[in-house]
Amino acid sequence: MAVPLSIMWKMLILQASRSPSDELTEALIKVTLSFMRFLGP
Repeated sequence: MAVPLSIMWKMLILQASRSPSDELTEALIKVTLSFMRFLGP
């Protein structure tokens, strides 16, 4: 499944601000409501 460019950009911002690995970023997005709201629909 292709991820929209806007979501990829926001994921990079999250990683830059917190320095987690790709796997940890994915897990945080799944369980953290604030991350889900930031990424949008």
